[in-house]
Amino acid sequence: MSEPLAEKMPRLHLLMSANDAAIRDCLALFRPGDYLLLVDQGVAVLAHQQRTESLLAVVGECIGALRADVLARGLDVEPGRAEIQLLSDLEWAEKVAMHTQVLSWK
Repeated sequence: MSEPLAEKMPRLHLLMSANDAAIRDCLALFRPGDYLLLVDQGVAVLAHQQRTESLLAVVGECIGALRADVLARGLDVEPGRAEIQLLSDLEWAEKVAMHTQVLSWK
């Protein structure tokens, strides 16, 4: 039996919290082709190298952070962290439009 089409389409995961449970639940449902976007308090993950490395181990280069939220919290994405894209509000909206499913984690 084949999977429904929606199950094959890439999803956008909005991580809106640095809460361990939110991260764990998000990563448990992350699958190849999905994209993870850190927004709101979710960008706080970037302040912790171990948490950032854990995310990258699962999502690879399919990760971004909302630039305004990173700057508002005085965070800096390491220059060597090219795999973490900093997105503008417009690019965030484009990501939402590109995905058939958007999952929010808080």
